[in-house]
Amino acid sequence: MSPQNLPPDISVPLSRKANDELAKVVASHPDRFSAFAVLPVGSPEDAAQELKRAVEKLGFKGVLLKGNYDNNYFDDPFFFPIFEMAEKLDVPVYFHPSFIPEAVTQQYFASDQWSDVVTGVFALS
Repeated sequence: MSPQNLPPDISVPLSRKANDELAKVVASHPDRFSAFAVLPVGSPEDAAQELKRAVEKLGFKGVLLKGNYDNNYFDDPFFFPIFEMAEKLDVPVYFHPSFIPEAVTQQYFASDQWSDVVTGVFALS
């Protein structure tokens, strides 16, 4: 589980710690590795500040986000502080595929014609 998916009271300090640990790995082999930050997206203002810290202090190249948070997609204005900071820092936001909310899966992909595994694969495609 990514810190992104946890409640802010846990994800804010955990994301910071994860980014610090990742920075150590990158620093040990800077010719081989770069990093994207993990962010506590449940608190967009904290996430924006962590992205700034990760880029400016730790040398990260951008951020990796999983498809949604708490069944909300990232086009929700709630998340805009994250994207405003990424724009200000001129860094990419990489969206990693993730499972979609159950209601969407049921509406578009569920069927008694195939297994839950196939439904999951269709939902990620």
